[in-house]
Amino acid sequence: MPEDVVLKRWEANAESWTALVRAGYDVYRDALKTLAFLTFLPTVTGLKGLDIGCGEAENIRTLARQGTVMSGFDFAPTFIHHAHAAEQDAPLNIEMRL
Repeated sequence: MPEDVVLKRWEANAESWTALVRAGYDVYRDALKTLAFLTFLPTVTGLKGLDIGCGEAENIRTLARQGTVMSGFDFAPTFIHHAHAAEQDAPLNIEMRL
């Protein structure tokens, strides 16, 4: 599938996705996936991390709160916009780029 088609589809859903996730509707991620992922990680304090496809950045914000220096990339501008807004509201020194 061409990259522009993929980007258009992500962009078409990014606003709704962000609103639903932040309202607590991604139960699988919140209750299972993220918890399982964090359980497998070593102590992350002081480490550097990179999330390619960071979306609205909630997962990297979780790691940053644990002391990881995080960077995130996403190719959907709407996700990066929401990630930057979250960073402005509660700074964790996360660098996010398109």
